[in-house]
Amino acid sequence: MVLEDYYAGDEHWQRFVEVVKSNSISGEDFGAYDLTELGEFPEDSTEILNVAIAYFGYNRVIHWLNTSIAALDGKTPAECISGDRKLKDRLKEYLMRL
Repeated sequence: MVLEDYYAGDEHWQRFVEVVKSNSISGEDFGAYDLTELGEFPEDSTEILNVAIAYFGYNRVIHWLNTSIAALDGKTPAECISGDRKLKDRLKEYLMRL
């Protein structure tokens, strides 16, 4: 099973992002950090990174980005963010399932 095959779609992702913006689990404000300090990622990765920070907190995301995750088929979140559309969709679906 690869999560991108179950990706709920961009409309669902956008609704999810809106919920996360106002309900940060980590208590850290959505969009409050300079994401360039996390590494060089494509411009379209901003929402993914902000959602991860809202879940885990900024300091934990630094480690999380480079951790191999079984649900991502052994890839790291950083590999998914920097990869093709399917890998980004895999990571988005993973985050929505947390």
